[in-house]
Parts: sequence; C-alpha cells; structure tokens
Amino acid sequence: MKNVFTLILALFSFSQAFTQTYGLEWAFSNPQVVGPMNARKFQFDVLMKATTNGSFHQAGDVYINYNPAAFGTQVVTNAKVTVLKLNLLNEEAFPGFPKYLLRQNDNYDPVDDLYSIALNWEAQINNAPFMTAVPDVLTPFVRVSIEILDSTKLAGVKLYPKLMEAVNGQVFYLTNTQYTVPYTYSNNLFIYSLNGSTLPVEFLSFEGRSESGNVLLDWVTFREINADRFEVEKSFDGSDYFTIGSVTSVGNSNFPTAYNFRDDGQMAEVIHYRLRQIDLDGVFSYSPVVEVLTTQIEPDLMVQLNPDQEILSIRVLNGEMNLEKVMITSTLGQVVYKENVKETGKQKWEVPVSGLAPGVYFVKAEFKGSKNLIQKILLQQ
Repeated sequence: MKNVFTLILALFSFSQAFTQTYGLEWAFSNPQVVGPMNARKFQFDVLMKATTNGSFHQAGDVYINYNPAAFGTQVVTNAKVTVLKLNLLNEEAFPGFPKYLLRQNDNYDPVDDLYSIALNWEAQINNAPFMTAVPDVLTPFVRVSIEILDSTKLAGVKLYPKLMEAVNGQVFYLTNTQYTVPYTYSNNLFIYSLNGSTLPVEFLSFEGRSESGNVLLDWVTFREINADRFEVEKSFDGSDYFTIGSVTSVGNSNFPTAYNFRDDGQMAEVIHYRLRQIDLDGVFSYSPVVEVLTTQIEPDLMVQLNPDQEILSIRVLNGEMNLEKVMITSTLGQVVYKENVKETGKQKWEVPVSGLAPGVYFVKAEFKGSKNLIQKILLQQ
C-alpha cells in the first residue's frame, strides 16, 4: 500500500504546477419528492468536483442548509434524514477497504438563524489517512433524503460556504505540501416546492462578463421539465429590472444544456442581470442575480450642422446613463437651448438654429460623476 501511495504522489508532482489554483465546486441535482403520501421525503444528490485536474484530497466538511418550517429541526438527531454515499464516497481504495468514513451531525448558526446538516468525511484505510484524486468533472458525492414535515413550505436547501470556510476548507496536497482551498457552488434548491410540483428548470451556473463594450451572459441548466423560455432582465441599481431579451428553452432535458445572450444595449459601470425562467404553463421563477463590472468607456459628444445651417445634430455616445443636461450657449454665456435629460437615456437631439444670430456658440453636455464635454460651432450668414 505504501508503494502505491508513493507512486500516486510522484505522478501528482509531475502533473501539476505550483501556480495552479485549487478548490472545490459543488452542485445539487436530481431533486424530487419520494415515498408514500404519509411518509414523503425530499431527496436530492450532491455533486462535487475539483477545479484543477489532478487535485488530491484527504478530508473535509460540507454544510447543507434547510428550511426548518418544511422539515423541522435537529433532523439528524431525530433520525429524519438519511445520507447515502454515492460514486466518489462509495469507492474502495483496494478490494475490501472502504476509502471514506462519513459522519453527519446537526448544526445551528444563531447569528444567521440557519439550520444545517453537517457532513464530515475523511479518506482512510485501517485508520491511516489516505489521499485520493478528486475528479475535475461534477461527480455524485452523496444522496440526501429528509422527511417532509410541511409540504406547503419551500425546501430552503442550499450550501453554506460561510461555515464550510470556518472549518478551514478542504485539505489538498501537492506532493508533501498541504493546502486549504475555497468552495464554490453552482446552484441551490432554495425555492424548490415540496407539494408535488417541481420547478421546470434547475440552474447549474449563471455568469456574465464584459466583452468588447458589451456584456455576454452564459448559463447552464442541469435539467428542464416543460420549460418554455428565459427572459433576460437587467438593472442599473439592483432593484428595478426590465426585460432586454428572450431565449427559447430546449423544453425537456436530463443533461446540462448551455445558453448565452449578448447585451449590446446601454452600459454602466455596474450592471445587474437575472433570468426569469417561464414554463409552458406560465409558472416562472428567477435565477440568482449576476453583477457585471464593465470597462468604463469615456463619453463623447458629437455635433454637426446640416448644409443649410438650419438644424444642429447633437449626439452623446457612451455616457447616456449619466447624462444630466444638454445646452447651447453664446460666447456671452446666454443659454439659447437647454434640456434636462437625467435618467431618460436620451442620446440624440435635432435642434433648430435658423433663428439664432450668426456667431460662435458652445454645445455643452453635463454628466453626473464625470467631466463635462464642450464643442464649439460657428453659425454663418
């Protein structure tokens, strides 16, 4: 066994670089209500993967929050939950030697008033610690079944990274060096209904990034049931959302499905996005909110007189969301045209100037939180 262990470490040292980032990503899958009507249970699988190929893992903790109104409290102590080891935890290092020891406990966080199932595991053989490779693809980890106390409530199930980080994360090794690594998770079952109806879509991920002056949104669903479409909603303040587009769903699937959407509309330094997922019956739910930091583009002011000098075209580029006022003044400071445009999003004006006296005028655009722009024009006879 020692020779095998040494070989694993040797292979690992050649396959990884010290500059790589190690971590664990979690996801929920296959949520369903099971059992007879008088003993219904909420069952779901927990998946795990390493963010870096070739990561070796020894022990760790995971905390799964749940809604006490739906399941009660102290579900482990009261024998209201069962945890079944799946693929990764159910492996044997050698024939007849189970690799993982799994423990479960109740946990309550009085600060956040949250109830959790605490799962602790370690890889060992004959009480000796043993490191094992964690797959770099999402792999079944455990199957959790919790007895339902009140099916009119929502499941409230999600991972609790705060507590997972509080116990120093996961233990990974690079040759003989130990690392503690961060957690991430791709989805949750927080709003899952327990009354027999299921949400049409389970999100695996939802991400956004700034790209060439636009924002590109990507999301992946883990499964879909009678889904119709995704409406993409946008907000500049994180409170008031408006729809900017729609993407048709595949409808039904039991495997990951990827989608994307490009927002080439008005930009701001920070933009909030969410997905309104709608099924064929009109039932809808929202995805988590994604906050995108965009590259701030300096505003620009463009002015142009038409050939007969009767109309002055004014256009503001890249700064319409912070634009507050547009005005035209003479060299003496006399205001001959002014429009307050705060929060209207307006960016183009056609101003009649045939009634103005010949001479020099200034077109000014005033912005909130940015420098003002001024262009000079000459009106002739």
